[in-house]
Amino acid sequence: SHASTGATTLLYAASFSQNGKYIAAGGSGVNECRIFDNTTGHSLGCVSGLEHGVFALAFSADGATLVSMDDAGRILVRRRVAGASRR
Repeated sequence: SHASTGATTLLYAASFSQNGKYIAAGGSGVNECRIFDNTTGHSLGCVSGLEHGVFALAFSADGATLVSMDDAGRILVRRRVAGASRR
């Protein structure tokens, strides 16, 4: 559940980077996805900008770009995701 609003968040999408170092996860209830270090589990930041939840995620082969899609079909391409803003 999302602490600030009390909204329920369901995980709908997750993606590992090609090298297995990062995992991105997102879902309903929030319009952002979080990027985690797969070794430590620590959050490295989040990518926002979708309007209707996160329903699909994919890293580029080099792990520097994350593509996400919401349930309305809007697609976002974020480059340099390792530098995502911390929240």
